Amino acid sequence: MAEREKDIVPLPLEVRVRMTHALIAVICRENGIDVLHIKGHSAPDGFYRPNRTSSDADILVRPTQAKLLVSLLTANGWKTVTTFESGSIFQHATALWHTVWGYVDIHRSFPGISIHPDEAFQEFWSRRSSKSIAQQQCNVPDSVDHALLIAIHAARDPSRGNSDVEYLKLRLEDEWQKVVARSTEMRAETPFAIATQRTLPANVESSRDFLLWRALANGDDRLALLQGRLAAANGMFPKAKILASIFIANRDHLHMQLQRPPRWSDYVLEFKSRANETLSAWKKHRKGRGE
Repeated sequence: MAEREKDIVPLPLEVRVRMTHALIAVICRENGIDVLHIKGHSAPDGFYRPNRTSSDADILVRPTQAKLLVSLLTANGWKTVTTFESGSIFQHATALWHTVWGYVDIHRSFPGISIHPDEAFQEFWSRRSSKSIAQQQCNVPDSVDHALLIAIHAARDPSRGNSDVEYLKLRLEDEWQKVVARSTEMRAETPFAIATQRTLPANVESSRDFLLWRALANGDDRLALLQGRLAAANGMFPKAKILASIFIANRDHLHMQLQRPPRWSDYVLEFKSRANETLSAWKKHRKGRGE
């Protein structure tokens, strides 16, 4: 099997990602799983600037069917890279890898949308459209919902987010106000306002998740992100879990970083690195306040 895998001709990135969308569409259709293909090549034509690349396929699945979809994909050769719990601070997606088809991110929720994930998916599903990707019909959000998802995602992408949003606003012109209204309907006002650099309403600046989304949009240091996460957390137990996690390495991410299973010594080094980074950010913060 290893020898046969060496003979596989690598596919061009765009072809590979499109084929991944098509394959997942077939698997889900055959197994009665509701999915929406989001962002990248599944977005309406012209929603991204020319030559904007996409390195993986993003799928939003009905939350109650997320585990089933992951099990079907692993049965078809995909390997788990990060779990829902380890994938991000939002615990919203699991990343899978296939030696031929590359990466796919399976989302069970979408960060920034504050209504319940089941309700959010049904909202998008009820207005869904369809797009042909690699000769397969794929369910996708309608154009307004897709624009909303791209804009909210931009709030977590300090390197490309601003240009993505500015290009999208120019592309939609008069339709943009529908996206603004949809951000309110889906309770996504905070990340949307920050990503689109609108004048922030008072309710946004006073919202519990404002510091978190501002830190993400600015690419701020670990301390600012910690402050934002603590402010957004609801209750003492979630806050305690966040505090406990900041110095403990994420096994899946450390595995990816090292390109091998981490050893105990790797966790120790990562702990020291995180502690030093947090201390340095705290000193810088105090110096900035003149303390």
